[in-house]
Amino acid sequence: MHAPGADAVTPRPLGAAQHSIPAAPVHIPGRDEPFHEPGPDYFTRRHNPERRARRLTGELTTLGYTVTAEAPAA
Repeated sequence: MHAPGADAVTPRPLGAAQHSIPAAPVHIPGRDEPFHEPGPDYFTRRHNPERRARRLTGELTTLGYTVTAEAPAA
């Protein structure tokens, strides 16, 4: 048995989803520009490869691995 009036209370996760789903379409078409496909190399171009290599090396080192990395030949 549950408390009286408990059915009227919306659970938090559902309430959060109810807000974010209707709000998303309002913000996306608001830009006056056509959609531009970023392409398959989007993340490679966007992020600094040296910084990513340092981050990944640090993560592996934290996990206990010994890492030796060489830069690719240009």
